[in-house]
Amino acid sequence: MGIEVPSEPAPIACTLNGADMRQRAAAWRALLGSGLVERRRVPGGVRFSAREGARATLLELLELERECCPWMDIEVADGVATITSDRAEGRAVLALLGTAAGVWMWRSRQAAR
Repeated sequence: MGIEVPSEPAPIACTLNGADMRQRAAAWRALLGSGLVERRRVPGGVRFSAREGARATLLELLELERECCPWMDIEVADGVATITSDRAEGRAVLALLGTAAGVWMWRSRQAAR
C-alpha cells in the first residue's frame, strides 16, 4: 500500500505568451461587448449566461481558458458557465479575466440595471 502525497496546486498563472494573451483578450472583449453575454460575480469567481448567438463562442473561449489556466474551475451547464477558484478567494479569477478582457464593464452594466 503506497502513501499518497498531496500534489501541489497548479500555480495561479496563465501560460499564454504576450501575443496570444492580446489575441485572447480581444476575443473576450468582442464577446463581452456583444451584449449577448450577461455576467455577474459569484463567490469565488464569475458566472456567464450567454444568449443563443453567443453560446458557441463562449464555450470555445472557456475551453481555451481550461488549457492555459488549469487552476481555474470551469463548469458549464445549459448555456451558463461558472469560472471559480478556491485560491485567493476567487480574486485571482477576477484579476486574470479582468486583465485579459481589458475592462469588465461591471459598473456600466450593473448601473444600467
